[in-house]
Order: sequence, then C-alpha cells, then structure tokens
Amino acid sequence: MLALAAHCPIGLEAVTASELAGLGLRVERVREDHGVVDWAGSLADVAAANLVLRTAERITLRLEPFRAVHFAELRRKAANVEWERWIGADDAVIVRVTSRRSKLYHERGVAERVVGAIEDRLGRTVEVAPADTLDDPEARVQLLVIRVQNDRVTLRLDTSGPRLHRRGYRQATAKAPLRETLAASILAWSGWRPGHALVDPFCGSGTIPIEAALWAGGIAPSTRRSFRFERWPAPVQRPELVPPDELPTAPIRGSDREEGAIRAARANAERAGVAPEFVQCPVVDCEPPPVDAPGWIVTNPPYARRTAHGGDPLRPFAEFGDAVRSRFAGWHCTMLCPDEDSARATGLPFDVGPMVSNGGIRVRILHLAP
Repeated sequence: MLALAAHCPIGLEAVTASELAGLGLRVERVREDHGVVDWAGSLADVAAANLVLRTAERITLRLEPFRAVHFAELRRKAANVEWERWIGADDAVIVRVTSRRSKLYHERGVAERVVGAIEDRLGRTVEVAPADTLDDPEARVQLLVIRVQNDRVTLRLDTSGPRLHRRGYRQATAKAPLRETLAASILAWSGWRPGHALVDPFCGSGTIPIEAALWAGGIAPSTRRSFRFERWPAPVQRPELVPPDELPTAPIRGSDREEGAIRAARANAERAGVAPEFVQCPVVDCEPPPVDAPGWIVTNPPYARRTAHGGDPLRPFAEFGDAVRSRFAGWHCTMLCPDEDSARATGLPFDVGPMVSNGGIRVRILHLAP
C-alpha cells in the first residue's frame, strides 16, 4: 500500500475524506485546516482517485522519508530513490521546498541537492521547469514537493499533472467563476444528493449546476483530461469505468441575469456532456422548478470584492433573501458569503459553516435548513 494524499479546499477536508471512503479507499488521517486527507492505496487506486474524485485538487504519493542533517547526506540519500520510475527521458521537474526547524534550512540549497541526486540516479541533466508549466496539459513535468522538518526529509510526487479542477469543459467563463472542485465540495457539504431538485440563482458560467449534473449522471468528472501518472516511464492505466445503474433524476436549474453568463453556461454544459436547465432571469424572478418536494438552493452570489462592478453590494443578497422567503419555502439553502453584512442583508436565519477561499477571498459557507 502506498502513502497517498488528496489535496482539497481548506475547510472542507471532511467532505473529501467522506468521498474517499465512499469509493472504498482507506482514509488514514484528515488534516483539518490544511487541505489534506492522507489515505492508503495502490497505483490502480491512484488512477481511479484522479479520475473520479470530485472534490480533490491533486493526488500526491509520498516516498519513504529519511533523515538528513547536511547537504551531502541529503544528496546521497535522495539518490537512492528510484527516480527512473517517475521521471522519463524527456521530463523536466518542478520543485517546491519548505524547511522548518532543521539544519537544512536553505530551501534553494535543498532543491538544488535533490535535483542533483536525481541527475546522479538518471545519469543525465534534468531540466527545472517554471512553476507555471505545471498546469499546461501538454507539458512533461513532474512536480516534486519536499518538506524538511526536524531534520526529516519527506518527498512527495504529484500524480495528477494539471490541478484536478481543470476538468476540460469550462472554456467559456462569466465573471468570477467558481472552481469546479470547490463547487463540488460545497454541493456535497450542503447535503444535496442526486434525486433532489437543485437551483442556483446566480449560476454565472454554470459550474454548480454542471457539477451537480455530472454527479447526478454518475459521470466521472475528469474523463476529458490527461494525468501525470499516464506519462510515467511505466505508465499507470486509467480504469475502465462501469456505467452506473439508473440513478434517480430531479431538475437541476441555473439562472443568471446576464445573457453572456447563460451562453457560457450552456456551452460549458454541452462540453461536459450534461444538460441542466439554464434560464436568463434576475434573482427577483427566480422560480423553483415543478417538483413534488422541496429541494436545494446552492449558490455563490456576486459580492463586490469578487466582481468589482458598481451598485449596492448588499442588494443581490437582499433580493435573494426575498426570493427564498416568497417562493422557496421548505427548501434547503447553502450560500457562499463574504461578510456578516451580506448575511444579514438576506434576512435569513443561516447556520454558520466553514470558511473557505474563493479566488483568494475568504468567504463563509452558510446553510439554512427547512
């Protein structure tokens, strides 16, 4: 069994841990407020996790840790790693280093010695690539994360390549798009599950409804992209996915006042192979779909720091609260919110959930249960 980690939105580690457990994978530790869930599995599990996890940003593999107190020892021990398993003849590397409470405190020096160790092992010069090439799907780069703490060196290999929120379907965007992995995490945290109606009245380019429709259809989120593990010298094959049994269906609807946002949402949904309903309308005109039972509202309203457009920044929240009270009685409601003033503007008695980062802005997840 390999020592693995799923890296996920900070504050929502429990959601990713639950998703891993639901796939039958063995969760070892949840590092709350660090965005990391440690788990154990095989290389086949690595491939499956990259393909089907909805909430993880990256899957990394931990190599055997070792102790080093000077650079010569670091280079010698790092050269014992079977780098030929992970780095091919045409591959470059990206190295990220942190050092805490260790004699090897010079992070650039640590990176240089480990790259030297790789070259010693492979018998060739290894290119160090710029960090921004990691998210290039055509680049042959291996991310190596090195942590030195209390003189103990831990090496982690990326297995994903471009971050897993890059599903491949979102080519058209509206203002301030929500990351796909964060959207999926918020959906799971909200308690929504396939078979229940879903409405997003501030859908933008459609990320929340599209992620819900992928989940409802049993479609693996990352089928349209490639992974680092497929480019290793001995590549790991992605698994053949078994089509799910017929899943319960319910309406999934997104709406937005901007015509361009709705066009982008429909184009993205078509690329994703799903068909949630998208309607152009302001939140004051948002209506629930015809259903027998109340469903879920899951949304990310436009807040001033995120969209930088004019007008009263509290108005969308006030209009949203009016719509929920007047037309969505009995529905669950989960919302991203930037501050207490915005929450108060809704007039809704939300329960306070975790703090997360959306585009570099710290926002709170709020939930209203019927």
